[in-house]
Amino acid sequence: MMQPPRHRFLMQQLEMSSKSVVDWTNFCRELLAQWVENDRKLLGGPEIIVEVDEAKSGRRKYNRGRVIRGQWIFGTTERNSNRIFVIPIEDRSAATLTTIIRQHIAPGTIIHSDSWKGYTGLTEFNYIHRTVNHSQNFVDPTMGVHTQNIERLWRDMRAALPRFGTSQNHYMHYLAEFVFKKQYSFNE
Repeated sequence: MMQPPRHRFLMQQLEMSSKSVVDWTNFCRELLAQWVENDRKLLGGPEIIVEVDEAKSGRRKYNRGRVIRGQWIFGTTERNSNRIFVIPIEDRSAATLTTIIRQHIAPGTIIHSDSWKGYTGLTEFNYIHRTVNHSQNFVDPTMGVHTQNIERLWRDMRAALPRFGTSQNHYMHYLAEFVFKKQYSFNE
């Protein structure tokens, strides 16, 4: 993925003004957001493992402690295909998470998650739900359950999203750009 400072690079290579580069890159991100919205297909299915997790995108307040200001994000990654789904969320409640999971993950899917209480009750909706308790280990020694792929996705997302100077209005567009680049990575 092309990393900053791409703005200056685009200005020089395309011989465009700063405003034109901003306008065009915003336009491209808007197209990607529409693509992400229109390209949504159910993840998972029988015998398919989908990892789910939520994370907070942002920075630690004053670079200390565990308080992180920013946007909550919910994400999934399908193991056999590496298809992903990422969406900003208002909260991490069971109602919010269950609604999103039911909209985007097929019934009968094997869902791997951490032990967050917001995921309790998924079996009521015809999912096979397996958990790993990260306070004890990262891979469950009995069942082999882990969420390492979605954790890697969070690391990649944090590295790809701008750290400052990002308008909240454009946040979903930056996420769409990340999802598109992740889905269609030409480096692999």
